[in-house]
Amino acid sequence: MEWLLQSGHKKNKLGRKIRSNFLLEEHNMIDEKRIAIKCVTGSHATGLNDDKSDIDRKIVFYPTIDELFSGRHANKQTIMPDEDTEYVDIRSFMKSLQDTTINGLEILFGHDINVVDENISPILTNKNNIAKCNLPKLFLSTSGMAYNQYNSFTSLKRPNNAKSVLFFDRHSQDTKSLMTVVRLCKTLELFAESEFTDFQSSFCFKDDEIGKRYMLNVKNNVGNLTFEENVEFAKIYMARIDVLKDEYMKHSIDLDTNGFVSEVIHNAT
Repeated sequence: MEWLLQSGHKKNKLGRKIRSNFLLEEHNMIDEKRIAIKCVTGSHATGLNDDKSDIDRKIVFYPTIDELFSGRHANKQTIMPDEDTEYVDIRSFMKSLQDTTINGLEILFGHDINVVDENISPILTNKNNIAKCNLPKLFLSTSGMAYNQYNSFTSLKRPNNAKSVLFFDRHSQDTKSLMTVVRLCKTLELFAESEFTDFQSSFCFKDDEIGKRYMLNVKNNVGNLTFEENVEFAKIYMARIDVLKDEYMKHSIDLDTNGFVSEVIHNAT
């Protein structure tokens, strides 16, 4: 199979950037033999999808020999009208699990998970332990992301992110960042309430949940919520996570689980 190298950015018919520095044969970004895990993330995984939602996919793949020995991580993303796909180097995936970051956990707890390489199955079997193996790092990275998204929303500047731009142009507010703030804060709060045993429920919105109705209203601009009203709602969520810091930071890193993740992935690679 031939590799076609390309540089820079291209745009599709909607003006959305397609970001990638390589292509495989037509319609195939990664040889199937190199794939470890496929899953659906985004709104379809969190329960916030509607008939306007595109599909977000993540594909965890093994590096080539050249990438492995050079130490280069070949993470890539394609953004299309109805489907966005992010390709995650398995070494980046391992680091995100050991640090217990949202980016790694959303793969473990994603929707429609397909474990292509059974050697990786133990990772999925032990996902509840992995979700709590580094709680201090989970809090710091997730709360930091929430603060960054809050600042992006309140700045009223037109964002650079392709998806956020669509929301900004539609609502004159960066409501994509606002929704991210609420989602991240809610996850930290509910995960702590479950005594760190149920990340799945913390990560998802239930049908009868007030927060879900609010998020869908923001997404579809229902009720014409003002910028000031949305700021106040975001502040409520941000205040909730401020009081959770000690609860997360008092936990030690689970080195056994960290070592388990490393061993499984290294053996598979």
